[in-house]
Parts: sequence; C-alpha cells; structure tokens
Amino acid sequence: MATNLDSKSNIGKLPYNLTGQTNKSDMVEENYVMYKRRWIGMFAICLLNISTGLVWLTFNAVPQISSNWLHTGWSDTNLSVILYFSGSIVASSFSGFVFEKFGIKKALMLGGIINIVGTWTRYFASFIESTEESNEARMAVVLIGQFVAATGQPFFLNAPPKYAAVWFSDSSRAIATTIGSLSSPIAAAIAMTVIPAINRDVNGEDMPMTF
Repeated sequence: MATNLDSKSNIGKLPYNLTGQTNKSDMVEENYVMYKRRWIGMFAICLLNISTGLVWLTFNAVPQISSNWLHTGWSDTNLSVILYFSGSIVASSFSGFVFEKFGIKKALMLGGIINIVGTWTRYFASFIESTEESNEARMAVVLIGQFVAATGQPFFLNAPPKYAAVWFSDSSRAIATTIGSLSSPIAAAIAMTVIPAINRDVNGEDMPMTF
C-alpha cells in the first residue's frame, strides 16, 4: 500500500475512503520472484550441517578405536562430545547476532572458517606422539580443536529457518525449513556409517583420515 505524494492529482488522496474501505486502484501489489537457485543455497546449508555432524561424532562413532588412538579411557573420549555441546551453546547467541548484523552469507562463511580451523587443529594432533604414559598433549590438542569446531556449528544449525524466511514463499517455507533441519540427524546417520567403515585398524592408525 503506497501513496504518491509527488503527484498533484494525488495530493491529499488516501488509499482508503472515509467509510474505511480500501481504494483498490491506489493499492500497490508486491510480487516476489522465487529463484530456483534458492534450493542450491539450502543444499549448501545441508552439506555444512553434515560436515559439522561428522566432526561432532568422529570419536564416538568408534569409541574403542578412539580410546586406543588417544590412549585414554572411554570416559575421556566422551569429553569430545561434551565439549562439542558446550562450544555450540557458547556460540549460539553470537551466531544469531552475526545473522542479523551481517547477513546469512557472511554468517555461513564465518561458521565454515571456524569449522575448518577446528578440524585442522584436530588433524595436527595426529603428529603428536601419544603413549599410555604420556597422552595429555595429543588429547589436549584434540579437545581444543573439537571445541573450536563446535563454535561453528550454530552458524549451520540455526541457518535453515532464517534462510527459508528470506528466500522462500509461504507455500514452500515449511518444506525448506524441514529439509534443512533434517540434515543434522542425517549427518549423525552418515557419521555412524562412514567413520567405522574408514577406521579398520584397531589401534586407530586410520583416525587422521576422519578429521
């Protein structure tokens, strides 16, 4: 609904009459174009959610092998999951601020960079020698990388509703949000299938391949 105040013929003319009825001739219809490439963006968000899911369950998908590689007990191995949830909680509010302040694209890029830094930090842990007598160094680097990667998760996990609200119409918004949200459990299923298939060596020699 808009009123053209620059036109002399419309000076003082309202888009409704004194009876409260709208003058249809003075209403401006807003038509939105739904681009097909919006699905590419949603697909990219799904891939990012899958990637962070693989990082989340790297060690818990193969707990015994992970314990042998880290030379720790299962309780210490489970710290990777606890830290992942902690990092996600810490960064959740910040991710919302980034979405609103800088937009979806920059928020996803920042989340991706954080995720890459975290996974590379974990990979560097494979170059640190670990034994039953001295396992603290490798474990510490792994947990640091896990926590850093976890802070990137909210940027992907919270993206589907925001992206759907901006790029999809009312008729397809719910479907788009559902597809984006399903990527997280799909990631868990992939992690529980792919990671055990990669790690064949009982001592964890294949663990760096999953980082």
